[in-house]
Amino acid sequence: MKLLMDADCLIKLTKSKLKELVCKNFSVAVPQLVKEEITYNAQEHLDAVIISENIENKLITLKTMPSPSKKGEDAIFSIFQQGGYDAICSDDKRFIKRLRFSNIPYITPAVFIALLLKKG
Repeated sequence: MKLLMDADCLIKLTKSKLKELVCKNFSVAVPQLVKEEITYNAQEHLDAVIISENIENKLITLKTMPSPSKKGEDAIFSIFQQGGYDAICSDDKRFIKRLRFSNIPYITPAVFIALLLKKG
């Protein structure tokens, strides 16, 4: 399953210590804007350092594409509309509302536990 993930979801999965397991079982990508949102103050946040290392080690794929917006969610939305992804991963209520309105499949961090259990 190919997934696009926002900063909120990545950070929550990192804090729960599930991110590596999720990334090894699913193909996870993030736009450049999401990486920038996460690593803005990397020195102050261990989660940002870990996520940056995952991107450098290719556990998470970095999608670079020009975006007129400065918001990671807008970049994710644009990339998804181009095709090639099965769902968007987020825990942001406003973004999920937008995804529902557009009939785009989404996964929340908590749902990954059920998916991983089902996958074995």
